[in-house]
Amino acid sequence: MTGIIIYKIETFVIMMLLGVLAARLHILKKDGLSTLSGLLVKITFPCLGFALIYDADTSLLDFAANWKFVVFELLLSAFLLVLGFLSMKLMRLPNSTRQIHIIQTMFGNQGFMNIPILLSIFTHGEASVYIAIFTLVDQILLWSLGVVIMSSSDPANKKVLSFNTLKKILNPMNLSMIAAVLFTTFHIHIPEVLSSTITSVGNVSFSLALIFLGATLSYISLKNLDYIYDYFFLVIVKMILIPVGVAAVVSHFLTPTETTILTLMACMPAMSAIPMMAENYHSDAEFASKTCFVMTLCSVFTIPLVFFLLELLGIHIG
Repeated sequence: MTGIIIYKIETFVIMMLLGVLAARLHILKKDGLSTLSGLLVKITFPCLGFALIYDADTSLLDFAANWKFVVFELLLSAFLLVLGFLSMKLMRLPNSTRQIHIIQTMFGNQGFMNIPILLSIFTHGEASVYIAIFTLVDQILLWSLGVVIMSSSDPANKKVLSFNTLKKILNPMNLSMIAAVLFTTFHIHIPEVLSSTITSVGNVSFSLALIFLGATLSYISLKNLDYIYDYFFLVIVKMILIPVGVAAVVSHFLTPTETTILTLMACMPAMSAIPMMAENYHSDAEFASKTCFVMTLCSVFTIPLVFFLLELLGIHIG
C-alpha cells in the first residue's frame, strides 16, 4: 500500500513541476492564471463532482445505509475546524492569513490526491460508494462553509448571511453535486453522450489543478516563508499526529475500508483548489499557494510515515 501511495504522490509532484515549467516558458502567464482558475472552479470541478456521484449511482439511500461513516466524517471535519480556529488564535496569525489557515487545516486534497490513491488501493471498486459519499460531504462543506470563511476577509461581506455570501454558497460545484444526487435518487437518466462528456471534462481537473498550482508557485518567491510556525503546525500536527489518532479511534467502530479512507482523508495536504478559491474570493492567494506547496511536498514523506507508525503501534486498518 505504501508503495502505491508514494508512486501517486510522485506523479502529483511531476504535474506541479510541469506547471512551473509552463510558467517559466511563458506558456502560462501570470495575468492568465485567474482565467484558468475560473475555468477550474466554474466548469471542470462541477463536472468532476457530478460525475463522481452519478457514475457511482450514489443516492440518498446510500447515505442512509452508511450513516456511521458519514457521522465520523462530519465529526472529523468539525474537529479539524475547531483545531484550525484555536491554533489560529494561539499563533496570533494576521487577519490576511487566518481564514486560509482554518480552511487548510480543515480541508485536505481529497479530489486530486486521495481519490487517485484510493482507486489504486481498492482496485475492485469496493470503495467507490464511500468515495462518492465523502466527496459529496467534503465538497459541500468546502464550497459552502469554506466559502463563508474565505469570504469573511472581503470587506464587501461583513454579514455572514449576506446576499453575496448566499450566492457564493449556491455555486456551480454545490449545484452540480446536489443535482447528481437528485438524479440518482429519483432514477433520472441522462443520455450517454452527455454523461461521458461530463466525465471527460471533469477528469481534466486532476492534472489541470496541479499544473495551475505549479504555475502559481513559479510567480511566488519561496525564499521568505512568512509565519513558518504555521507550516510546522500543519505538517506535524495536521498531517502526522491527527491521522494516527483518527486511525486509532475509528478502527474500533468502522470497517477496515472505511478506516483506511478516513485515515487518508486526515493525511492529505491542503486542497489544491484553496489557492484558486483565495484568488476568486479576494483572500491571500500567495500565502495559500505557499502553504499548499510546502504541505504537498512534505506529504511525500508524511503519508508513508503515518502508515509506518500505524504498523509500529499495531493499529491495523486494512
